[in-house]
Amino acid sequence: MRIKVSINGAKQAIAQLTGKGHLGTHINLDDKKGTGIPKMDMLTSGWDTNDSTVTKYLDWPRKELSIGDQILTKDI
Repeated sequence: MRIKVSINGAKQAIAQLTGKGHLGTHINLDDKKGTGIPKMDMLTSGWDTNDSTVTKYLDWPRKELSIGDQILTKDI
């Protein structure tokens, strides 16, 4: 399975996993410092569960987001 992720029309990642597992893209918003100006970012990650004894964790580079950014994920 594969997921293509783009921000404002620009390709950011193609996450791919063969066999059993999980792929996902998460948009995160946090204000850990309490400034009232949240930090926004996007993380694409997954789990490869093809081996019944070991789960492999997968991740792609985290991308910072701005207000108004358009995120598109597509199964390809």
